[in-house]
Amino acid sequence: MASPPMYDIFFSRYFYFGKIDNTPLLQESFKLRYQVYCLEKNFLSASHFENGKECDRYDRDSVHFAAIDQFEQVVGTIRLVGEHTHRYPLQEHCQLSIPAIPHSAVEISRLAVSKNYRRRASDDDYGASNDYVSMPVHVKESNARMRPEIVMGLYKAVFQCCRQHQIKYLLAAMESGLLRLLNRMGMGFMPIGPEVDYYGPVRPYMLSIDEYERSLRVMRPDLHEEFFVNADFQSLQQPIQ
Repeated sequence: MASPPMYDIFFSRYFYFGKIDNTPLLQESFKLRYQVYCLEKNFLSASHFENGKECDRYDRDSVHFAAIDQFEQVVGTIRLVGEHTHRYPLQEHCQLSIPAIPHSAVEISRLAVSKNYRRRASDDDYGASNDYVSMPVHVKESNARMRPEIVMGLYKAVFQCCRQHQIKYLLAAMESGLLRLLNRMGMGFMPIGPEVDYYGPVRPYMLSIDEYERSLRVMRPDLHEEFFVNADFQSLQQPIQ
């Protein structure tokens, strides 16, 4: 596997992870989003994106991340929205039960994983085996092949970025399957509003990153190492051909 040159990134098992702002890989991530959100899930109308790239007005005020596989393809993507404008997609669709969104918050959205990494019969939309999500932690760690590597790497990139930019809270509108997966990683997203029909049934949540890190340090030092230690990076460029 040829590595992207001269940029601080991190590698986890079979994938590279990093920021893709202002790189050719950003367009590839829009293509993956189109595949997942328009063609597979039908959350968005494919006719609105004739160029085969799903993007919206929030992408300009977003930090984008990608997972790159051994074939040098974008196989996972995610974004952080609202660091500068403090405008968040979930505000358009969700009724929030909190007085105000904290100033140091961003919304995490457009998580997409290539169907090439969702091939097992028990895989969910994020490449995680349903068996992995339900099994006890001590059993889980001995079944590394079931780990949702792409999602874990993308969230690691998210937490490292938040640390660099002094972002304290993550917002998300999530469906129950993703919430269960993240809860198995100890994330403890708290509901901040009722369920709505927004790309399917979802509910708005918020996570305190500082509280999550403190909890992991005590309860799951393995995950604390996974998400918060030794993963500083800047950006990915187009991999070497």
